[in-house]
Amino acid sequence: MTFSTKVKTELMQRELEPCCKKAMTYGLLLFGKDFSASSVRLSTEHKYIAEFYADRIKEQTGIEPVITTSGKNKRYVASVKTNLLRAKVLDYFGHTGKEVPLRLNRANIQDDCCFGAFLAGVFIACGTVTTPEKNYHMEFSTPYQRLCKDLMSLMNEINLSAKLISRDYSYSLYIKNSECIEDVLTTMGATQATLKVMGTKIQKDIINNVNRRTNFDNANIARTVGASMAQREAIKLLRERGAFNSLDETTRLVALAREENPIASLNEMETILEGKVSRSGINHRLKKIVKLAEETR
Repeated sequence: MTFSTKVKTELMQRELEPCCKKAMTYGLLLFGKDFSASSVRLSTEHKYIAEFYADRIKEQTGIEPVITTSGKNKRYVASVKTNLLRAKVLDYFGHTGKEVPLRLNRANIQDDCCFGAFLAGVFIACGTVTTPEKNYHMEFSTPYQRLCKDLMSLMNEINLSAKLISRDYSYSLYIKNSECIEDVLTTMGATQATLKVMGTKIQKDIINNVNRRTNFDNANIARTVGASMAQREAIKLLRERGAFNSLDETTRLVALAREENPIASLNEMETILEGKVSRSGINHRLKKIVKLAEETR
């Protein structure tokens, strides 16, 4: 079961007030496959969504759509069959079926609580959302440009920012921001889905922080090893050229500690030397050794 399917299943299980039930049904109808005098239908690969669509229409209007199957992939089509019945359904929601272009009738979204139910109906009809483990992407698609813009305006009124894109005879509103997707899911009433997105985001942040810390530590280790190799080569050269004994006592002490502890960090070197030389003093003398070796070379 995809994440989109889980969200739709959760939305269909919501308990709604009568006004919100009408708003959800309107969202299903308006953003289904067709909503006109010649065709009122929804096409889906899921039988239970087709049944939900039909049940909501019957509950609101008393008219029972017919569910059939079509195509090799066995899509389920719920449709209102006759002109007379379609006219009654359209009239119930304040439409004639002859609107050009098809527009949103806000009279069907009576109260503030109804907007979330309406949006839930829209999502069940035409929405998708990517599983948060992969990325953050939510989309609402419809063949009607004006209707898509009406939905965008409605969403933007309550800061559910969505962007419009045109694709091959269809129009889509999409959201890629995880916080906005959480807001949309919460507004629709998909609480479990919201928690899933939030939990996955927290998990991703933890993993990213661990990876950043690991990369940082690995880079530090690489720098320490590289510096240590250069320092030991410098000490070796000074010994070969007879210049090692000319170093002052503290510098020789640091050089001996480096030879005996080739990959120790400066902090570890300070501990090895029992605090006789500070971290900055060790660093200064190691640089001095490398510089002397370069001059000697």
